Amino acid sequence: MFGTPEAIVYPPKPDKVRVRLHAMLAEMRAAERLPWDRKRAQLNAKIFPQMAN
Repeated sequence: MFGTPEAIVYPPKPDKVRVRLHAMLAEMRAAERLPWDRKRAQLNAKIFPQMAN
């Protein structure tokens, strides 16, 4: 009642994930060099494998 509220968990929607993954791939393929700053590249390096599995 007075504790910390539980985090809301949203199940992944494969179609939305697939669209984002394809957009990331297209952006990478179109670029002559890495299209993101260091922080964004590190984040993408973490989430990309999770999205692909």
